[in-house]
Amino acid sequence: MTLEEFIAYWSAHAHDESATERASAQSHFIGLCRALGLEEPRGPDYTFEKAVRKVGGGQGFADVWKRGHFAWEYKRAGSNLHRAYEQLTLYRDDLGNPPLLIVSDLLRFEVHTNFTGTNPKVHAFGLEELRDPANQKILRLAFTDPEQLNPKHQRRQVTEEATERVGAIARALVSRGHDPARVAHFMMQLVFSLFAEDVGLLPKGIMTTLLERGRADPLRLQRALSALFAAMSTGGDFGVEEIRHFNGGLFDGAEALPLEPAEIAALHEASVLDWADVEPHIFGTLFERSLDPNKRGQLGAHYTSREDILDVVEPVVLVPLREEWRRIRAEIEEYLAGPPRMDGRHHFDGTLGWGRKTQPRRSKRSGEFVAGRIDPFLRKLQTLRVLDPACGSGNFLYVTMQGLLDLQRDVLNFAAEIGEPPLRQFVSPEQFYGLEVNPFAYELASMVVWIGYLQWKRANGESNHDNPVLRKLNTIQLRDALLDPDGSEAGWPEADYIVGNPPFLGSSRMRDELGEAYTEALRRAYQGRVPGGADLVCYFFEKARAQIEAGRARRAGLIATNSVRQKVNRPVLERVLRTGGIFLAWPDRPWIQDGAAVRVSIVCFDGGIEASRTLCHFAGAEDDPAARQVVARAVARIHADLTGGPDLTRARPLRENAGRSFEGVKPAGPFDVPADVAEAWLDLPNPSGVSNRDVLRPYINGDDLLDRPSGRWIVDFQRMSLEEAARYRQPFAYVEQRVRPVRERNRDRGKRARWWLHDRPRPEMRAALEPLARYIVTPQTAKHRLFLWLDKAALPSSLLVVLAFDDDFSFGVLNSAPHVRWALAVGGTLEDRPRYFPSDCFETFPFPRPDESRREAVARAARHLEQVRQRLQQRTGLGLTQLYNALEGLRLSPDAADPVHALLDAHEQLDQAVAAAYGWEWPLSDEQILERLLKLNLERAAAEGLAEPECEPV
Repeated sequence: MTLEEFIAYWSAHAHDESATERASAQSHFIGLCRALGLEEPRGPDYTFEKAVRKVGGGQGFADVWKRGHFAWEYKRAGSNLHRAYEQLTLYRDDLGNPPLLIVSDLLRFEVHTNFTGTNPKVHAFGLEELRDPANQKILRLAFTDPEQLNPKHQRRQVTEEATERVGAIARALVSRGHDPARVAHFMMQLVFSLFAEDVGLLPKGIMTTLLERGRADPLRLQRALSALFAAMSTGGDFGVEEIRHFNGGLFDGAEALPLEPAEIAALHEASVLDWADVEPHIFGTLFERSLDPNKRGQLGAHYTSREDILDVVEPVVLVPLREEWRRIRAEIEEYLAGPPRMDGRHHFDGTLGWGRKTQPRRSKRSGEFVAGRIDPFLRKLQTLRVLDPACGSGNFLYVTMQGLLDLQRDVLNFAAEIGEPPLRQFVSPEQFYGLEVNPFAYELASMVVWIGYLQWKRANGESNHDNPVLRKLNTIQLRDALLDPDGSEAGWPEADYIVGNPPFLGSSRMRDELGEAYTEALRRAYQGRVPGGADLVCYFFEKARAQIEAGRARRAGLIATNSVRQKVNRPVLERVLRTGGIFLAWPDRPWIQDGAAVRVSIVCFDGGIEASRTLCHFAGAEDDPAARQVVARAVARIHADLTGGPDLTRARPLRENAGRSFEGVKPAGPFDVPADVAEAWLDLPNPSGVSNRDVLRPYINGDDLLDRPSGRWIVDFQRMSLEEAARYRQPFAYVEQRVRPVRERNRDRGKRARWWLHDRPRPEMRAALEPLARYIVTPQTAKHRLFLWLDKAALPSSLLVVLAFDDDFSFGVLNSAPHVRWALAVGGTLEDRPRYFPSDCFETFPFPRPDESRREAVARAARHLEQVRQRLQQRTGLGLTQLYNALEGLRLSPDAADPVHALLDAHEQLDQAVAAAYGWEWPLSDEQILERLLKLNLERAAAEGLAEPECEPV
């Protein structure tokens, strides 16, 4: 059958009553497949009459279903296709949530997109319009590659183009001296008007026409826009056009700002884009970024995705509400599927099908039962409050609102399906609260929420006849979330849920970014609740915790840099655990913040009501959203360091380890010297007779040890006076010329005065190393945790941790699995690399106390490991990082042929020897290792008289 034959046949026979409805549907579908050259249904994954579970325990059927592609529902010619679409939305979960939902009445086709995280888009056309290649392409893609119909691809392109054009105009207005807050408001008026024009809230083409005419007369355009905005503010006439009442505070009667001809031309070009398809949360992020000169280079490159935001919103807000609805729905279904009533009426058997859908016959009692379950839940959805205390351009509020609207739609569809008219109120933008200090972001947040709301209603067939169209969102406020103007702690609105992404600002940068006065006021206001050296984000965690403790919020989910679980910030999470519980956490995951890739922790917490505890991480390639998978692990408890095994935050520093670990020297200036220069100075005489060898030393950092040695040396006057240092003429002249100008610009008076000395020369470290011929070092931050020997003559940089041992036994224990696992568990991270803190990783670690034979076995295995490392480096020419990368791959694929097999074997021998020194069997799991080490730590701390910290509540 050709396409023309198909169109001709069904144009003539669509209303034929002689064929059964099912036969007509299947005949129509097979004819369409043949006309377009597409595969016909065959097999269980592509079939007619796909069975689905129906309300009340009965069974229904989707007319056609193709796994991973579409569900297709037919109706008689002239039927209401919206009802057919509603029926498919009730089927979609049982059908694996296909990306497309297609309905047809033999003469018309509607292809509804159903992609996760997007607003639905409808491609509608009639039988005669099948001649259009564009409509043929839509159907072919439905059968072959539905992802090509995903609205996000088009929306992203439109959004980024619209953002750049409007953002350029905003920047130009600010550069001409207009108040940024007024510019922000004006740009939001323009953007919303362009959106309103394309979704039919304004007369068709009104903005495009105004801009086209205004190109030749900017003053006329300014007057026309002012008049249009005034009409939108109250409703009324604009020329011959009747304008609806918008209000909402966005159209407040303020005069439009003057635009240059080139800006009007750019705005006119932007007006022809499909503003109905703008993605609100992407637009908000990109537009906010486009106005910040520091972020201009990131524009369009990265933004936080809807999927990432849902990793916070889902567990905090949507999952518990969906679970509550699932229980209510199951209760109703069970009730309606029960035995016949005593009043003689039939129970609801849920039998549905094309043309044979039956409504339940209700008694008054059953109606009251159903309404008594559905109506309170709808009222709950329509009255709950969500707060983002640092809302930016409103992304978290927008995504949360979309999720609640979707849940409300499911409830309403279910009520309609069983014949119970529910409450017809709706989740509304006024339920979403935000605090924001940036005027551009504040304006954006209200607009993002409103556009998202109106888009959702449009996509779901709900009317936009509200009067006024907008309402002023007093729930989004332009103010500081942490301090009031008088320096006292700011209050937060009461809300059921708190979600968001507070600003990332480390303690060391707070004074520079926020100012001395603000930083001091902040620390005073939260003294005793937030540590003085904590990051800014910790104040938001403490505020959310206090809201929950006071009964002014139920659950919270916030994002922080992954340093929130480290020692300086951890007391804030310890307070969360004392008054409640963390029920879900991502300890360390990639995130996009201000256009840059960072590592964050996500922490979801409440007052201790949630019974489950879940830790999440990605499996697969983290930087590839399509490849990575979420691994969620149930745990008994989540500790303040966001782990779920033994509570390592209880570990105490041990006196036996005191005075053994140090950070390397911190010069604070260009004291380093190229190798050839240093070697030329070594034996150069000085008039005073001193040797330059006294003050010249090889200078070693992590890269020198793990990759290729740089050969750098450093001038090191240790703790000499200025007169003593001046005796070393060439090194002193070098430091005076290169270092002194740098140090004299330092704000620290002491550093300026002692310009010839290292800022932190570490005299305690030098004293500990004095009797040793060699010592152990490890890079503070590195992909692999390795411990290496360093000659006493070398000076370690501040990027190295120094451990004052020169014996092979200690070297072996430090390189063994027990110590490495402990260090990884209690240490920190920098981006995605483990970080070794002496106070956490070393001072708390309990060394084994073996007899002499087992001690020697560890030493022997340590010497063997060092020999294997050196030989492999010599043979392969690889650095240690590359060797251990290969070792990591070998552990994942043990059968692979690789020269680092010898390295793997050396580590296994060492681990066995160290386990024997502890008196343990081997191998052990990581959790078993940590449990045993923690037990040993607490026993020794108790023996030393060290009190254990306050325990977390159970």
